[in-house]
Amino acid sequence: MSNTPELVQQRFPDHQAIFALGCGAVLNVPVTDARQTLGSINLLHEAGWFDRQHAPIVRPFAALLALAWSAEIPEAIAGGAGSTSGGLPTDA
Repeated sequence: MSNTPELVQQRFPDHQAIFALGCGAVLNVPVTDARQTLGSINLLHEAGWFDRQHAPIVRPFAALLALAWSAEIPEAIAGGAGSTSGGLPTDA
């Protein structure tokens, strides 16, 4: 957690882009399965917004995301050949 603009500037090379959005605090929660890190959930807000209580709130969402990413997804939904919708079904 980086809850001040000073911490955001120290920890993120793209801090100017974060500040341009009007944000000054970042909360990152890793998305992992039993073997590896799959990604992260990255939340931005105004400076001082996040506290230690926020990470435990986000962790269940990270766990659900890990399950979804680890599941076998049919090719049409996953954005396989011929898909132009970024992985979402289309009405066409």
